[in-house]
Amino acid sequence: MLTLKKITPYNLFVKWPKIIWRRLKEKIKNSRLRMLLFHNQPVMLEDIYGIKSILYPWDTTPLEKLISRKIYREEIAAIKKLVRAGDIIFDVGANVGFISCFLARLTGKNGKVYAFEPVAETFHELKENLAINRLENVLVYRLAIFNEKQSIMMNLFEQKYSSWNSLGKPKFKELSPMAEEEVAAEMLDNFCQEQKIDKINFLKIDAEGFDKYVLLGAEELLRGKKIEYLSFEISEIPLKGSGVKAKEIFDVLKSCGYQSYKFDLGQDKFVGPVDDSNEFLKNYYASYHDLAKL
Repeated sequence: MLTLKKITPYNLFVKWPKIIWRRLKEKIKNSRLRMLLFHNQPVMLEDIYGIKSILYPWDTTPLEKLISRKIYREEIAAIKKLVRAGDIIFDVGANVGFISCFLARLTGKNGKVYAFEPVAETFHELKENLAINRLENVLVYRLAIFNEKQSIMMNLFEQKYSSWNSLGKPKFKELSPMAEEEVAAEMLDNFCQEQKIDKINFLKIDAEGFDKYVLLGAEELLRGKKIEYLSFEISEIPLKGSGVKAKEIFDVLKSCGYQSYKFDLGQDKFVGPVDDSNEFLKNYYASYHDLAKL
């Protein structure tokens, strides 16, 4: 704190201006002005989990959010209870790869992560982030996971909102898709059969309203209890854009012998089972095991 007792020519003209500028600079770097004032080329960041990522000039996400990963805390706590060293993991809707990187570290050198991202530009960022983290146990596929093998159109947002890219047409308050891209779609049942994968220990799904169709394309795996644990996302706006009700996702899982649960971060445990959701945005977890006993 600056006090009158400390007023000297040195403090007034040298020390205090430096302190004020340093604090102002940090505030600017956490605002949109940083793009104009501090970098016009990609730079590398490292978050609190030690995971590196590329920050592009167009990405105006506050640095504090990129480094703290606060929005992932609940998901990470839940995943750590389900994933073990040596696991086979699928990341459907990997986006730029933060969760893929985290999963790869959990499963270790004896495990493997299969990461799926259909959109060309986002797929490039995914590979870039995996490379700078030197993760050799991740296999990447430029594929949409669906309930049919076909070509399908993706609706794309600006790259800084690439996590909202969807097979549907979500209507956000001030944002709309700006382009379309034709992508290849595959079923998990087919993929696992072709790759001779007998079991998935953990399946993460973030398909922006199309999680139901990912599950429908994996019914053989689910009915055969070949997917031990899975997570899926309930997100109100993408679900409306896909014409799917939240309960339909729970019903597909229930019909295959799986129960679904919430994760309570405060209690550090899974709560449920539950069979519907009215949450605006929430991750859920499912298994043929009783997750409430973990």
